[in-house]
Amino acid sequence: MIDAARLINALDECVAHLSRLKHPVVSRLQPGLTDAEVAQIEATLPFTLTQELRVVYRWRNGIPVEEGDILASLWFFPGFYLPSLQYARQTFEERKLAKQWRRGWFPLFEDGAGDFYIVPCAPKKSVDKAPVIGFIHGEPEQLVEYLDVTTMMETLAACYAQGAFFVNSDGVLDIDDDAQARIARRLNPGVAEWQR
Repeated sequence: MIDAARLINALDECVAHLSRLKHPVVSRLQPGLTDAEVAQIEATLPFTLTQELRVVYRWRNGIPVEEGDILASLWFFPGFYLPSLQYARQTFEERKLAKQWRRGWFPLFEDGAGDFYIVPCAPKKSVDKAPVIGFIHGEPEQLVEYLDVTTMMETLAACYAQGAFFVNSDGVLDIDDDAQARIARRLNPGVAEWQR
C-alpha cells in the first residue's frame, strides 16, 4: 500500500516552488482525471499502471503539449515535462517496439528529444510502486535513478527547496548537478546512479 498523501504533498511542494519561481508551467497543469478516466486509458495499455502513477494522474493530468511550444516553459523540473496520461500513452505506443524499450515501460516524464523517466509496470497485475528509470536515448544501459515515484517527487521538491533547481540569468530552470546528486544520494539510498 502506498502513502498517497505523501506523494501528493511532494507534488504540491514542487508546484509551490515552481509558482515561487514564476514558472509558466504552473498555469498549464491540467486538473486531475477521475478514477474512471484513468481506468479507461489504462485499459488500452498492455500492462497495469502502478498505484503511484494512478495517484499522479488523479492529482493532475500533466500538461497538454502542442506544436510550437517552447519546451523550457513546460518543464516540471530542469529538462523534463509531465505529459498528460493520454500523451504518455501515445508516446508508449510510438516507442514500444524500439530496440532500447522494454515491455511494460511507461514514460512518466520526457524531454521532447528522446529521453524519459520510465516506470516499469506489470501486465495484468497491479503493483503499488516501482523504481524510476532514467532512459537516455542511445545509451546501452538504462539505470534506476529513484527508488519509486514518491521518492523521486520528494527528491525534486528537496532540490527546489535547497537551491539545486533554480532559475538562471536567462530565466530558464537550471540545475546544480553536484547539489542534486547530494540530495538524491541521501533520499535514494542504495541507488547506484547517485553513488558516483
